[in-house]
Amino acid sequence: MQSEAQQAVSVFATQIGSISAFFGGVAVAFLGLLIFANTRSRLMEATIGAFVTAAVCFIVSALSATILSVGLLPGASRDIASRPYLESTLLLMNVAFLLGIIALLSGIMSSGWLRSRSTGYTTSAVGAVGLVAVLWLSVRVS
Repeated sequence: MQSEAQQAVSVFATQIGSISAFFGGVAVAFLGLLIFANTRSRLMEATIGAFVTAAVCFIVSALSATILSVGLLPGASRDIASRPYLESTLLLMNVAFLLGIIALLSGIMSSGWLRSRSTGYTTSAVGAVGLVAVLWLSVRVS
């Protein structure tokens, strides 16, 4: 039988895995739009880089969450269920998720500038508010 702490971590990992899969899809969708755009600039390359980073981070986070959820099952193999392995997987999941959120918001913030100055100001302001909120929540949780 799982302890309450193990159940909580398992639910947390499941949620992070689902959110990572969704956000990874969003990042790939933005990436697809930008790669096929006819614009060539340093800003475009940086924006594409942000979305690639986000997509990869969310893939790592989703896979880590899956491994963590399986490792916390009562019948999990000893290799997966070892405490050091689960702790490192939890850390990897959290770091990859946070970096993915930061990269996704950075891509959103810079993408508006590809269209116009007005759109750039809007996407930067909204993205910056989101970034501050994410960082504030991250500091509060850790």
